[in-house]
Amino acid sequence: MTASLSCPAPETRLIDAGPEPLVLHQPGSSAPAAWVIMVHAPGENRTGNNYWQARAADALARAGFAAVRFDLSGYGESLGRMNAGIWDEQLRGAVKVAVESGATAVHVTGRGLHSALLAGLAVPGLRIALYPPSAADLNWWSGPGRAGPRDGQIEAAHRPEPAERAFWEACGAESSLIGGFACPVAVIDALVQRIAAASQDDWDLVVAAADDRRPRSARLICGRDPLTRLESDRAGLERLLTGWLRGVRALPAGAA
Repeated sequence: MTASLSCPAPETRLIDAGPEPLVLHQPGSSAPAAWVIMVHAPGENRTGNNYWQARAADALARAGFAAVRFDLSGYGESLGRMNAGIWDEQLRGAVKVAVESGATAVHVTGRGLHSALLAGLAVPGLRIALYPPSAADLNWWSGPGRAGPRDGQIEAAHRPEPAERAFWEACGAESSLIGGFACPVAVIDALVQRIAAASQDDWDLVVAAADDRRPRSARLICGRDPLTRLESDRAGLERLLTGWLRGVRALPAGAA
């Protein structure tokens, strides 16, 4: 089934869904059968760096999908704490809202290190990892070169050494915004461990760089360097996902 690009202007509303509200974008004409739930990267919030996630939600809604974005606890306007368990709860709650609203397919995207939250997630649709870091990308975190604390809170240096900069960029933090980003060490540890243990079956579609060597049955290729990645997020990624998802819009419930 092909979605029309001439849908009415999207309607936007807030939905109470536990720790933080969901921002729902949907076509104004009818309740869509397919939903896309977006999870932002570390250092971002529900708008995405340079508003890319808000723009992607609008583009998806204009293409006939319902699009959901929200602040992970401890980010953006959230007054909660950063905690991977709370984030899992938020994501399951968002999927539940979609299913109870009549969605026959629920696709979930996770960006950067937060794509680890998709591993093990039961969803009636596709789990889409946007630039998930590889185990090699995360070597600085567990190796001897890390100068930061091994417990408590860690804050990214304002002028990080190349290895630290590469780590935070692999996690999804934009180069110009790395300095000052703080997160509990235990949270990063948990997500790094999930990424290291991730298998072929933990994501159904991966948006990755051409030199990503991990075997994938489904992959969309984008550039690795920061400027190319940023441009993909700002202006291209929403069109890339919209075009690809249009081909699976009628995915039956329970498929993965």
